[in-house]
Amino acid sequence: METSLESACWHDGQLHGISFEMDATGAPSVKLSVSLYDDEQAPKREQFVVLCTGVSRFATSIDVAELKNNASAGNVGNGRIEGGLLFLELSGGSIEIEAKEFKADAV
Repeated sequence: METSLESACWHDGQLHGISFEMDATGAPSVKLSVSLYDDEQAPKREQFVVLCTGVSRFATSIDVAELKNNASAGNVGNGRIEGGLLFLELSGGSIEIEAKEFKADAV
């Protein structure tokens, strides 16, 4: 099931993994594994894979200890998509991905 990232509730989400790949043609993509609440009142998080394709810029700075220490409470402070840019505020860091397309699929 696909969800809209523009309306995703990133607050208190969990980042589980991140990977950068280039296929045989050199097309770059970034994949995020996250758990997000449906809304601010949801009782539990749902797991998603966020695929970012047509990536033109990817920047990240992560304090791994902070990310791990805040995982259960939610190591994603907030997130948004604006003008082809996905920005995630993390506990002790951030992720910025500029891409042509963002797609989230429930796991």
